[in-house]
Amino acid sequence: MAVLTMLGVGHSEAMDHWNNNAMIESGGRRLLIDAGYTIKFALRDRGSLFWFGAHRL
Repeated sequence: MAVLTMLGVGHSEAMDHWNNNAMIESGGRRLLIDAGYTIKFALRDRGSLFWFGAHRL
């Protein structure tokens, strides 16, 4: 079963809800959708295993 997680629901000037970003997770794999420049902050706030600085995806 696939799970859709909204990582951000804000607009380009949003500081509280990040830009629109979504992630689909299925079978241990992840796909980022519409991941704008605030995706790294949204993932950090979520406590995700994505680490852009260490290139650990």
